[in-house]
Amino acid sequence: VRALTADGATNACPTGITEGGYVDFLFEIVGEPVPHTVKVVVTPSEGGRVIINEEERTQIEASGIVSLSATPNDGYRFLSWTDNNGKLISENANLTKPIVADTTYRANFVRVWNVTATSNNQEWGTVTIDGKNSEGSVDHATTITLIAKSTTGGKFIHWTLNDEPISTENPFKTTI
Repeated sequence: VRALTADGATNACPTGITEGGYVDFLFEIVGEPVPHTVKVVVTPSEGGRVIINEEERTQIEASGIVSLSATPNDGYRFLSWTDNNGKLISENANLTKPIVADTTYRANFVRVWNVTATSNNQEWGTVTIDGKNSEGSVDHATTITLIAKSTTGGKFIHWTLNDEPISTENPFKTTI
């Protein structure tokens, strides 16, 4: 093993490491860094846009560190960064990674729906979504539970969608 000292000299370094010991190494990279291809796939393609090293694009030749930023389009939210095999990398929309090989990242977005559930007469009862408010944002393909609670004088009859009855169940589960 050869070690580079603080004054720039290189010295032979016998290992002589005993159990529990350690050695710090300082490596000097000689030559130009090798650029690698960094690709970003936006899923779904209409879900948002990506910035690689401060430029809007989906591919770059880079070496060293790459900075990725994902911004959702209207009606979507950023979900996660994954590798090309679906392995989670980060749930933060901003990502900085060292590049040591050709790499493909996936910027995953999900469609968001604004849902409102209302009673046809607030004096006779109230409605909640998942036991919370009566309106909110819900990710696409998410199952929610609508709950109608009658007050004195009120009686739950059915749920409607666009003025058409869809269920008499209460609570009522539906996928958005």
